Amino acid sequence: MLGENDRDDVVVESLPIGANEGDLEAVLLDGCLGFSLSAGTAILYLQMALGNAAEPLHCGLLAVYTAFVVGLLLIAGRFFTDFLQTSAGRFLIRWTNMAAFIGAFLCSVLGWSIAAVTFGAVGLVNVFFLYGRFLAALARKALMLVVDVLFVYTGLTCMIISQIGYWYSVVVLGVVTAIAIVISGVFISRKHDYAEFVSTADSKERSIKVRGNDYTIFALGFALSIASMALFVHIDTITVVAWLGLSVGVAGVLSIMTRQLDERFFKESMKKSIALSVTACLMVVPIVPDEWKLVVICVFTCFTCLNIIVLINAIVETTRFNQISPIYLIGQFGTVFFGGVLFGTVLFSGAAFLQGRVDAPVMYIACVVAVVLCAFLQIKVNYLIYPFEPIIDDDMDEDVRAQIEEEGTRRIAYRQRVEAVCEKYRLSPREREVLRILLKGRDAKYIMDTFYISQSTAKTHIYNIYRKLDVHSRQELLDLVDETEPDATALPEEQGSAQ
Repeated sequence: MLGENDRDDVVVESLPIGANEGDLEAVLLDGCLGFSLSAGTAILYLQMALGNAAEPLHCGLLAVYTAFVVGLLLIAGRFFTDFLQTSAGRFLIRWTNMAAFIGAFLCSVLGWSIAAVTFGAVGLVNVFFLYGRFLAALARKALMLVVDVLFVYTGLTCMIISQIGYWYSVVVLGVVTAIAIVISGVFISRKHDYAEFVSTADSKERSIKVRGNDYTIFALGFALSIASMALFVHIDTITVVAWLGLSVGVAGVLSIMTRQLDERFFKESMKKSIALSVTACLMVVPIVPDEWKLVVICVFTCFTCLNIIVLINAIVETTRFNQISPIYLIGQFGTVFFGGVLFGTVLFSGAAFLQGRVDAPVMYIACVVAVVLCAFLQIKVNYLIYPFEPIIDDDMDEDVRAQIEEEGTRRIAYRQRVEAVCEKYRLSPREREVLRILLKGRDAKYIMDTFYISQSTAKTHIYNIYRKLDVHSRQELLDLVDETEPDATALPEEQGSAQ
C-alpha cells in the first residue's frame, strides 16, 4: 500500500477489524449481534416507554426527559473520559450496562415509564462507551454494515413488538435483553487488536475543529425530533409506532443499497438538503389529512435516519483516524446531537400542549420557527464548514513535481523543516502523517486506501491541515515548508547519524 519512500514517515498500523475474511466472526458476533442488538434494544426500551404514554402530552414530556438524560450522561462521559478508560472505569461501564438492561426490562414490565426511560438512556450511552473502541477499530465497510444492521434491527423490533400482545412482547423483550447481556459479556472476554487509550487532553487537541460540524449535528438532532409530531396526529399509538419503526428499518436497508453510489456525492447531497427536507415536511404536514401527516413524517424520518447513519460512521471513523478517545468524541458530538433533539421536543411538545388551549395556530407557528432555524443552520453549514476549497487533487505541473524531487534529494534538512512546520502549527500525530504523504505528491484517494477511511473523511482531514497551515494549494504547502527554518538544535544530530 505504501511506497518505499513513504515507509520512513508513516506509521504502518495493523489492519483494522474486518479488512480481511478472517475477521468475519468478530464483525458478525461482536458488531452486528453484540453492538447492534444491544444498542437497538436500549432504543426499543425508550420507544416502548414513549409509545405506552397515556396521552400525547405525557409522551412529549417523556421525550424531553429522555433527550435531557442522554445528553447529561454524554457530558459526564466526556468529562470523566480518563477515568472510564481505566480498569475501574471499564469495570463500572460493564456492570452498569448489565444493570441498566435488567432495570429497563423490569420497569417496562411494571409500567414505570420514567424509570424505564432512565435505565434505557443509561443502557444506550453505556453501549456506545462499551463498544466504542471496537467500532473505531473496524474497517470502513465493516463499520457501515454494523451501523446499518442497528437501524434495521431497531425498525423491525419496533414494528413487531407494537403489533403483538402484551405477554408476547414481554417474552420477546426478555429474550433479546438476555441475549444482549450474554453477548456483551462474551465481547468483553474477547481480545481485539485495539490502539492505545487516548487521554482527554490529547483527544481535545486532536479533535477536528471545523465550525460547521456542530451546526450539522445539531440540525440532525432537531430533525429527528420532528418525528415526535407523529404522536400528536389523531391516529392510535400502535399504528404510529409501527410506521415509525418501518421508516427506521427502511433507512437501514437503503443505506446498504446506496453503497453502490458515489459515496462522497451521496453524503454531500444529504448534508446540504436538511433544511429543504424540513421545509417540505413541515409546510405540508399542517394542511394534509391525518393519515397523510403520518406518511409525510415517516418519509422525513427515513431521510433523517439516513443522515444519522452517515453521521455515526463519520464520528467513529474520525476517532480511529485522528486517534481520539471514542468516549470523548461520542460525548462531544452526542451532546450536541441530543441538544438538538431536546430543543425540538420542547418546541413541538409545547406547541401541542398550547394548541387546544389558545386560539392562535400554535403548531403552525412552531413549524415556521423550525423551518427558519433549519435554514439558518444550513446557511452556517454551507458557509462555515469549508470557507475555501483547497486544491488537493489537482494534477501536478512539472515545476511542482521538480520541486518535490529536489526536496527529496535534501532529505535530512527537508525532514527538519517538515518537523518544524508540524511543531509550529501543532499538528496531531495523524495530521503529521497525512502532511508527509501530501508532500510526496499523493492525493486523497491514496490516503483513503492507506488508512481505510472514506474519501470524504480523507478530504476533510486534508482540508483541516490546509486550514491550520493557512494554505490553499499544494504549491503553497511546498512553499511554506521550504520557507520554514529547521530546528537548529536537532539538525546536527541527524546529520551526524546519517554520516
